[in-house]
Amino acid sequence: LDVGGAYATSLTVGCPQIGLHTVFLKVTDPAGNVNTSCSRQVNVVDAGAPAITAPGPLTVSCDVYYAQSPFNSGTATATDNCAAPTITYTDGPITATCANGFTFVRTWKASDGVNMSTATQAITVQDIIKPVLSLISPIVVNSTQGPGGSPACSAQVNLAVQGNQVSDNCTDDADMTYSYYIQYPAPP
Repeated sequence: LDVGGAYATSLTVGCPQIGLHTVFLKVTDPAGNVNTSCSRQVNVVDAGAPAITAPGPLTVSCDVYYAQSPFNSGTATATDNCAAPTITYTDGPITATCANGFTFVRTWKASDGVNMSTATQAITVQDIIKPVLSLISPIVVNSTQGPGGSPACSAQVNLAVQGNQVSDNCTDDADMTYSYYIQYPAPP
């Protein structure tokens, strides 16, 4: 084998030799006769995919997820034997709505321009922040008088919460459920 003008019995190639090369062969018989008229084209290719490591699984609240576009879940790392790999990602389908939380898989890809490898990261988004209720004024209930002028023991109370009195980081007002609890003072 001709290695830069000198013949050798073996040839080792690596990333610097990627591409098409002409290899010249030299054959010598026991009588010392030499033939150097044979050559072959050898195409050296990068057959090794980059090694990639995705960030670990992640759980975040809805407000953190929606505050960033695109959502930053960390960064994958990758190495390659020939070139610095380019790292990208794609997000898989979301499995539910944010009212209860959702999960999806982020697929990280590392490419060296020829080969590609992937790694996945599971991301869970949860609604972990309570809604905010802002009552504008206290609710006052005036009970009517009962028979004989005594105070009534009951009164009907109609409560309604307005949309601008409630906010949530993940849920629309129309999707919220309201319930009421009334605590009566102890009788004198």
